[in-house]
Amino acid sequence: MKVLVLMIMVLVPFGDALSRDDFPPHFLFGASTSAYQVEGAANEDGRKPSIWDTFAHAGNGIQAHVTLVHWDLPQALEEEYEGWVSRRIVKDFTTYADVCFREFGDRVKYWTTMNEGNMFAIGGYDSGFLPPQRCSSSSTQSLIYNCSGDNSSTEPYLVAHYMFLVHASALNLYRKKYKDKQHGFIGINLLTFGFFPLTNTSEDISATKRAQDFYLGWFLNLFTFGEYPDIMKKNVGSKLPLFRKSESKLVKGSVDFIRINYYFSFYVKDNFGSLYINDTDYTEDVGVELQRMYMF
Repeated sequence: MKVLVLMIMVLVPFGDALSRDDFPPHFLFGASTSAYQVEGAANEDGRKPSIWDTFAHAGNGIQAHVTLVHWDLPQALEEEYEGWVSRRIVKDFTTYADVCFREFGDRVKYWTTMNEGNMFAIGGYDSGFLPPQRCSSSSTQSLIYNCSGDNSSTEPYLVAHYMFLVHASALNLYRKKYKDKQHGFIGINLLTFGFFPLTNTSEDISATKRAQDFYLGWFLNLFTFGEYPDIMKKNVGSKLPLFRKSESKLVKGSVDFIRINYYFSFYVKDNFGSLYINDTDYTEDVGVELQRMYMF
């Protein structure tokens, strides 16, 4: 009997969810990996060179660009002080970055502190489709992703707040302690989207600008001007954590580069009425409906 094994990558948009019941009983899921990409260590434990080893070490190597955090955190820190929602993460991350700079900085010139920092704050602490799946019952996605019952109305903003401080602290450390010797650069990565109004109405045009400010300006404004976009201050209000003057000064200009990931674009429809709901989460604070246009 022949069995067809399909290995697929499913990109699930914010409003959709797939389950095992959506596929026939005989449908098999799998995963794949590339041995050379994950094993390395050509001279360890009896491993001998492959043609990729020869190729990579014959003038075709890569320039390493290292990301310090890719949506991850030691579980011990999550249990000890709830990880990214605590100011203690700033000191621990800076210590971690110090070790990385010291041990690998002679070979690594480009350091990215966070992968898709904006999406980690939303996905891990509002929508709940990323770990640690912290979102409250008021979250628009809580029933889909079975979150742990925390506060989606405040935690995404708090997590982003500490990301800014973490990033700025690591960059400040690097510039003071390692820059003159290692000559490297520190940046951050954001998930970017194209936003286009669904209609030519003033409401949808305004909503498109609001989406840009919330999803991208949230981070870019802080690094450029040291403060949040005006529309975020207005819609989010007191839920936005305040920066001390010294912190704002530290964050402003604290990037040598910005990396961007891009996968698809959205039509934007105004949904401003959601802002009148009490205890709104991040999605409701934005006050838009997003309809995906296309994907690569």
